[in-house]
Amino acid sequence: MAFRNTLAVAAAAGSAATSMAARPAHASEALFGYLYTTEVMPAGAVEVEQWVTDKIGQENGHFNELQLRTEIEFGVTDRFQVAGYLNTKYQNETATPGDAGLKFDGFSFEAIWQLMNPYKDSFGLALYAEPSIAPDETEFEFKLLAQKNLLDGRLVLAANAVAEWVVEDQDNITDPLTGHVIAAGGTEKISELQLLLGASYRVAPNWFLGAEYRYVTEFEGLGFDERAESANYIGPTVHFAKGKWFATLTWLTRFGANDYGPQPVLPPGSFEPDVTTNGLRLKVGVDLGVNDGTDPPLGVARTGAGGARRNARARQGLSHRRGRAEAAFCRRRPFRRAAGQA
Repeated sequence: MAFRNTLAVAAAAGSAATSMAARPAHASEALFGYLYTTEVMPAGAVEVEQWVTDKIGQENGHFNELQLRTEIEFGVTDRFQVAGYLNTKYQNETATPGDAGLKFDGFSFEAIWQLMNPYKDSFGLALYAEPSIAPDETEFEFKLLAQKNLLDGRLVLAANAVAEWVVEDQDNITDPLTGHVIAAGGTEKISELQLLLGASYRVAPNWFLGAEYRYVTEFEGLGFDERAESANYIGPTVHFAKGKWFATLTWLTRFGANDYGPQPVLPPGSFEPDVTTNGLRLKVGVDLGVNDGTDPPLGVARTGAGGARRNARARQGLSHRRGRAEAAFCRRRPFRRAAGQA
């Protein structure tokens, strides 16, 4: 009898270990730095995230801009969540002479509506909308989000199709050596299309490793009128979660960039707003929401009676949001805009 009990305990432990290795992480984690998944927070849940994005390098000279985004998310229903952002940025003196330092960069509002749940349905599908208002810029971004979980949730595939419209008031651009105006200011209208792809695999408890790809093409005018440029970005992403918090770090580097149409020749010391060469993003989140006692810590598989209840709710469309991501990585403005404002 004792031997049978020992075998039963060992079998149960092995089954639990297998389940922990196979099941996905807690759904309120952001597995990617720049992509979004289709999972949303349950009704009443609250989460706080801090984004830090460092945009590094331009072809026409040294450039560095640090973007800070503080976000509060709220689950309105089990398929609809909203969020508000406070945006700030820091630019170095070399990138933007006379415009360096920490600056307020506006507010953003986000809404995500989940149409298909990646646990209940064959794949996940969601709609995303984000208006932004800054002191000199108004933006609207729309995304179609898709997600597919494989290998019992250990492998997560994601894709985003993005359309964005920007209206910006610009100052004159002057030659830093002579002070002469080299490009007149005014109202600039831009539209942009993006495609983002990503994969993330659970390599150990609490840890995911993956890769992200981003293609962006920008147009003059709000109706995708005249193509201005395009670029590709690719790089690794790593994700860790424990307890009620998580952290995701992603690095993207540019390749295959193209400019269309005539390009300006600017004097030394000035900057063409070219596509940023590299981007580094860190996202840290803390779950402040409703937990009925059945949720495990972030990054831990859902096992046991409570975990079974949570898994059942997830398959019924009631899962937490695991993945969130993307503000624009780096968007080039036409040459009339001062460098560093991408």
